[in-house]
Amino acid sequence: MKLNILFSCIFGIGPASFLARADWVDEQKKHAETNLDANNKPSWSQAEYHTPNDLFLEFSEIRNSRAFIDKTFFLHEWLTHRPKHWYVTAPPGFGKTALAKMAVQFLNASAEIVDGVEKFHDRHKTAVYELFQGTNIFEMKEFFDQHFQNYAVIYVDLAPLSNTTEAMYLKQDDFNTQDFHIYFRLVIKKMMSYYPSLLFHQSLTDIERERFREYLENGMETAVRPTLFWNCVSFLKEMLKKTLKKEVIVIIDSYDALCKPSMVGDLSKLQRPYIGSYIINFSKLLLQDRLATVLYLGTIDTRELMLLKPSDVGMQTALSITHTPFSTDERLAKYFGLSKQEVDDILSKHSMEEHLGVVNDLLNGHAVTGSSLTLFNTKYVLSYIEHRNASTIAFTMPSTTEILHHYRKIFSVELISNVVTPCVYKIKLR
Repeated sequence: MKLNILFSCIFGIGPASFLARADWVDEQKKHAETNLDANNKPSWSQAEYHTPNDLFLEFSEIRNSRAFIDKTFFLHEWLTHRPKHWYVTAPPGFGKTALAKMAVQFLNASAEIVDGVEKFHDRHKTAVYELFQGTNIFEMKEFFDQHFQNYAVIYVDLAPLSNTTEAMYLKQDDFNTQDFHIYFRLVIKKMMSYYPSLLFHQSLTDIERERFREYLENGMETAVRPTLFWNCVSFLKEMLKKTLKKEVIVIIDSYDALCKPSMVGDLSKLQRPYIGSYIINFSKLLLQDRLATVLYLGTIDTRELMLLKPSDVGMQTALSITHTPFSTDERLAKYFGLSKQEVDDILSKHSMEEHLGVVNDLLNGHAVTGSSLTLFNTKYVLSYIEHRNASTIAFTMPSTTEILHHYRKIFSVELISNVVTPCVYKIKLR
């Protein structure tokens, strides 16, 4: 058990969430391959809403389910008290993506392009407004009026990049052969697809329109080069500012996606400096706009991937993204995972109150520094409810051998091995 806690500290994952990581790569790979094979070229109309419909449907489903727990005060915490460029890490299954999609719905203006001109809808008459009625944030009238649907939001999900198996510097690279670039194109295409009707805005130049069309259709311009991967978010940001004339907020989910292949991938096909160069330049271009608001969400601290030695991490100043592990701040931690009271509330809604003791024994395990608060993995609580405790095997922690085998490639990196190995075996002896 002590070893499990050690790995939770190293990788930022809770004990109950390890199994999610074990299955995670296969699930993401299947999802990404489906998207890559699908014939999903966008079809556009001049009355296309900018609100991402799939994100709306996902949040709507959560909002109207018996499992809904009101975490909307996170918006106030983030926009009022936190840095402009803020990176929050929490374990898989602790609701990061749900928070991101909730934020997109709350902040993103509802608009359409009519005859080449932007037209904004009455935000008090939108379906999203109805979803937020009755929530905690709805009662904060001044904050709600100031921020609700008052921005253009860019939502970027980097998760497909975690499937990368090939990423090396090639002298004659077409940027379409290695799966790293293919997955990156998929990310860009999805990001752009939330705003297809920008093509019809009269303020775009012919060059801007053609560039945007290529991003929509192929996830990349024809004359591909590394800078276009790095600059994709900044390009869309400028197009939104120009057409919608709204402040742009960027939300980046799975910001640490490239850490995963870097840790457990085949190092003969993956060059960490090459992967690192992409995230460094991607981040630098976002940081050039110091006034922009960017929320980064992930599981693992990315600074080592930015080619820093552990001894230099504390002195990092070049990339001024403020990182906050969720479990180091009780005021922040309550927005992730589920407290015991929240689990009790959900179980009650499903007439399973008597299961609280069992759920507590199986799933409670992530502590918050300097607090008595402990948090449950949301994904596993909901899985328990869905299967009505059909099997407790699904929640059994893997053995020490299984953990070491799963992360065996990490230990081949001398920089990491020298630090981690003594800790692992020292605790084992205890």
